[in-house]
Amino acid sequence: MAVGTRMQQRRATAATWAVSNYVLAAGELGVTTDTGIIKVGDGSNGWNALDPAFDSHYLPILGKAADSELLDGISSAGFLQVGDATTAATADKVVKRLSDGRAKVIAGTAVDDAVNLSQLTSSVISRTVTAAFTLALTDVGKLIVANSSSYATNIAGTVPPNSSVAIPVGSFVDILSGDKGPVILTPGAGVTINGSVPVYGGGSFVRLIKTATDTWRVTHVSLSPPPLLRRIVLAGASNTLPSGFFTKVRLDGADTPSYPYSNNQDTLGANEQWSSAANTKMYSRRSGYYEVRMQVSIDPSGGNRLFIEPCMNGNTAGDNLGAGILRGDGTTPVFTQLIPLAVGDYMEMAVYQDGGSSATIQQQTYVNSFVEWNWVRPL
Repeated sequence: MAVGTRMQQRRATAATWAVSNYVLAAGELGVTTDTGIIKVGDGSNGWNALDPAFDSHYLPILGKAADSELLDGISSAGFLQVGDATTAATADKVVKRLSDGRAKVIAGTAVDDAVNLSQLTSSVISRTVTAAFTLALTDVGKLIVANSSSYATNIAGTVPPNSSVAIPVGSFVDILSGDKGPVILTPGAGVTINGSVPVYGGGSFVRLIKTATDTWRVTHVSLSPPPLLRRIVLAGASNTLPSGFFTKVRLDGADTPSYPYSNNQDTLGANEQWSSAANTKMYSRRSGYYEVRMQVSIDPSGGNRLFIEPCMNGNTAGDNLGAGILRGDGTTPVFTQLIPLAVGDYMEMAVYQDGGSSATIQQQTYVNSFVEWNWVRPL
């Protein structure tokens, strides 16, 4: 088997090299065995006059940082190392560059804040809030979780002017609505926020990017699912329609899986947009324009005429949306309209029939009775 050639360079400890001041031949390498310093000879200058190889732009392979000519004898104990995993305190000495170009070792102070890699990545979440807040330097590059347990309670998130909080241009802050209520981004004095400022409740996620001294851009990374509600109108004698009157109908009908598109649904969760305690009412939990659809069916015998009217916030049937009253030809009137709703607004369906006697609502295979809305866009 072939044997490779082993090469050994001239070597000695740093102290031996200093005492001998040996003259290396041109191109000959000399190695310090205790510090890892390498020098290349020029055939005329002694060891002490030679510069370390690579102009000492490195920390030594062996020994301490104090042995590096690049650091001019400054101990590594005074340095915060970016690659450190520890957050333990280091020596309170730092290097300061003076106006004349000289470097000086001085004592650090409490306001000379710096962070290492471990501290920057120790937690993605900057803070969790349940009330109004203002962006701070400690939020840069991190996530603020805002939790409002009520749909009707907004949390104001103020974006301060640069004169108050000097967040660097190009920085970003992420905001997550972690509960029901939204976050409303509010510009401070002289601040411009470009983009939609509501951060809707239920898990919406936005990134705020500082694009100029007092200008920010809102980027909606993820929007929580828009509210959708479908309620089945109760059929039978418990939801009777007297003749000649508008009657607000109950929306507590049971699911009927055998009928197409006839099951109850609430994308915000059970009893969030409707509850049995107020079984005629549908409550808005997010401000915006809703596409509202109402349909009803009764016994077709007798030639009854049917009308549907949507009623908002308790208004009397026949006196609310005016042109929103639709006449039904036959037995199945349908109401469809885009309606603006604020948080807390509620709607009811009023039904009128004039067959001369009371009638009951029916659920038929392809003509079922229901109320449905879905959120379309912001106000």
